[in-house]
Amino acid sequence: MKEIRSIDFSKKYKQIATKNEFLIFILTSLLTILSLILTFVQSIWCVLLILPISIFWGLYSNYKKIQYVEEVDTGTKLFVDNNVWKKYKKQKK
Repeated sequence: MKEIRSIDFSKKYKQIATKNEFLIFILTSLLTILSLILTFVQSIWCVLLILPISIFWGLYSNYKKIQYVEEVDTGTKLFVDNNVWKKYKKQKK
């Protein structure tokens, strides 16, 4: 089970992907490239495949419950609440 921890806002963290997220990213990237190729070969309607992929990633990123992050200095990997991660990113801007 994934243990959700809190982060120290004074340290630096970077977001990393889990294996499943990386696999989904690769598959949707390949589908996007395929739809672009089909757009040039077949018709302009194939570009409509990109819209659901974009909507999927927007919804997935916004509604997922936890983020997998790594502390930059020590390399410690941990799961944090998505809302805490959003606050951290806003603070670091």
